[in-house]
Amino acid sequence: MARALERSQSPESARLAYESLAENGSTREQVEALLGLARLGDAEQARRAVELARQVGPLATARSSLEAALLLGGNEAGELAREAAGLSSRLGLRPQAALATLVEARWNAHAPPEEALATLLEPEQLQARADLARWGLDWLLLEPGCESLLASLAREAPREFNTLLLRGQLSVPARRAAARALAGSWGMWAEEGMRLLAEDPDPEVRQVAQPRTGAAGPPMLRLFSLGPFEVFHGDTRLEDRQWKSPKVRLMLAFLAAQQGRTVSEDLLTEVFWPEEPRGKRNLSATLSHLRNNLRPPGWPGELNYVLRASQGIQLNPELPRWHDYDELERAAAGAREPEACRRVVDLYRGPYLEGQYADWVLLRRTRVERLVLTALEALLAHEADPASVLELAERTLELDPYHQDAWLRLLNAFLALKRPAEAVRRFESCRKLLQRDLGLEPPIELLRAHETARLSL
Repeated sequence: MARALERSQSPESARLAYESLAENGSTREQVEALLGLARLGDAEQARRAVELARQVGPLATARSSLEAALLLGGNEAGELAREAAGLSSRLGLRPQAALATLVEARWNAHAPPEEALATLLEPEQLQARADLARWGLDWLLLEPGCESLLASLAREAPREFNTLLLRGQLSVPARRAAARALAGSWGMWAEEGMRLLAEDPDPEVRQVAQPRTGAAGPPMLRLFSLGPFEVFHGDTRLEDRQWKSPKVRLMLAFLAAQQGRTVSEDLLTEVFWPEEPRGKRNLSATLSHLRNNLRPPGWPGELNYVLRASQGIQLNPELPRWHDYDELERAAAGAREPEACRRVVDLYRGPYLEGQYADWVLLRRTRVERLVLTALEALLAHEADPASVLELAERTLELDPYHQDAWLRLLNAFLALKRPAEAVRRFESCRKLLQRDLGLEPPIELLRAHETARLSL
């Protein structure tokens, strides 16, 4: 909820939600809350988040160190980014490692490493590129060899270019690079940026920014379903108030979850208006509103993100789209590999379509949680580092509070880290949970771990 409030430009409401979570949430949630407060302007909270994340484990430390580096800048950012890059590489999180490597290069005045640039140019690394655009665009505009990456950023995050141009602080070479990148982009923000560049005092900038005869392509549609549902055109969020009704947004989520498959109108009517005689009419109206919502200002009317044909309805496969649910499914398909398992866990930010309780949502939510749990179990089975085991066990218990192997790995990790008091406290939590909900006593392995912890005090 706090992240959704932050993205919807409600900073005071987001701040209150983050402050509440920082006081009452689990340790991992407190880390996320502190980072949220840092994004809202309190940089000191980023340092607190990193310190707390080091108690959680390497995965949380890698992510929080990287975000703190993005927020803080300067020499401190270089040190944090180096830590994030090392941890991310060890954990097999390639896009996060590449991004951290670029942050370190910027603040340590190095050229962008070619390998990191190549990783972020991979089509599936859209979210990492969005993060890069927010903090590193002014730097990349002056670095040689970044033309392809800048062109991608201009298509996916043209608003960031516009923000830099409006500040009026870019050098002539940077403005020339921005003009070349935006020349291949499209949409309201790109057009506004090109308008500003067309009035530039430098003749080369003005030449590149001449009016174009056709659009280069539609903006990327970005969908976030893991947690509250959010929709972006490039880097511009579609606010909740822009939708005609919640059902229009939910229809988009349903179509996106089909992963390119066509859905019959009868099925859509049955799912959204069961036993309602006006179902077909309601479907037509909802699809019309959905098309209008997804059409950016000035987009030709014959192009649509939603296609309607005799076979049924689908999202247009010819238009660019990124969906965190699709990314999770792809990673889960290769979840025998540690890197794929880490990717599944990293993508999971919350319950699928959090706050929605339709039958189809609950079924898919259960599937997502099963995929994440399988990935966590695979990582736990092969992890020997106590700090990593502790973090993975905590994540496992968030999804399955009765997972006895996770409880055992958790207690043993506390013992290996010389934290027996926490092992005793968590054993009591486990014992009460099993007794209250299942009428069971802890298994013998947990009793042994508890006795070892108790004797260590």
